[in-house]
Amino acid sequence: MSTDLRQRRIIRARLLSNNPMKSGCETSDTNRGKMVLGIKKGLENSVKMARRRTRRTALSYLPAVLLILLRVCPGCTADSFSRTKMEGHLALSQPLTLRWQYTTDSTINLTPATDGQRIYLPLAAGTLVSLRTADGQMLWRTETGGELSASPVADDRGVYIASEAGVVQGTAPRATGALRALGRESGVTLWMHTLPFPLRGALAMNEQTLFGGAVDGRVYAVSKKSGEVAWIKQFPTPFSSIPAASASRLLLGNDDGTLICLDQ
Repeated sequence: MSTDLRQRRIIRARLLSNNPMKSGCETSDTNRGKMVLGIKKGLENSVKMARRRTRRTALSYLPAVLLILLRVCPGCTADSFSRTKMEGHLALSQPLTLRWQYTTDSTINLTPATDGQRIYLPLAAGTLVSLRTADGQMLWRTETGGELSASPVADDRGVYIASEAGVVQGTAPRATGALRALGRESGVTLWMHTLPFPLRGALAMNEQTLFGGAVDGRVYAVSKKSGEVAWIKQFPTPFSSIPAASASRLLLGNDDGTLICLDQ
């Protein structure tokens, strides 16, 4: 290699090594790379901290969730929850399945009654059927005449129903309502009490007494054992609601939107 070429290369190398612009660019690139790495690490740390906070928040709500589940399902226990726990999540119960069905074309807008072992289904034309809760087998069927006017109630002695009879135009005024107690085993009438006007909505009861509101604004309290009237309260507006009875009070609403509380 000639001496001139060698010298030119040495001079060029010195110029490049002393070039401030190139040195600055290299320094800037290095700082930028460090900054990017720092931002990346900061973001990764933030994500990790957020995940930890999310886990802690979810765990803090777990006791409240378990309390709600125990309120909804009193028979559930901690052992049953532990058996259904899978991969950190609670396995809820399966959807409701159809056990049996009773088919009829005579259903009406009244709620069935049950004593836990039997279901009493009100139907059209004053018909009531008793079904076994376990399998839907019909145990008996009875016809009271007229139409059932209020949803029934039941206990271990029988079922209590309210009915009404049609009034033929031009005839003398007569009682159009009735309250009956039917036996649990066969549906025979144990007692019956006639009423000037039918009861509406639903019946309610406590240990000794039946309650119902009529279309003429009267509220009745009747003995479950004998059918005797304990008391009657008169109000100016008809009743067609679902009463609620406790040990000492009766709550029911009339057709003008008033909620009434009565001492039993």
